[in-house]
Amino acid sequence: MPPIGEYPGSTINQHIDKFNDFIKKTAQEKHISVLAVSDSMWDELSNRTYPVKRNYNPKMMVIAKDIYGACIQHYIFKRAWDKIAESRRNWLLFDQIHLGERGARVIFNLAKEYISKN
Repeated sequence: MPPIGEYPGSTINQHIDKFNDFIKKTAQEKHISVLAVSDSMWDELSNRTYPVKRNYNPKMMVIAKDIYGACIQHYIFKRAWDKIAESRRNWLLFDQIHLGERGARVIFNLAKEYISKN
């Protein structure tokens, strides 16, 4: 699972880390390949050139406002998802949940590498 928000030590990301550990353990037991999405995204976040402005807020009104505002900027004003993320001081997630182009590229590259090896 990818991170939610861009703070590695946040409560939500601690839960995601535990869930990802469970996924990895189960996949090993079942001999199933798993892409290291979360690890790769945290690696990419280390390239961020500015500090995070705010952490993920689970309140529905905050989430809806962030998503709705980003969709207006993207679909009406034709701003790129990464530009929207940067304007909010995010690197991979334009609304603390959904991937921008940079975040999607991390997953694309993981999948491409896996497919080319198999």
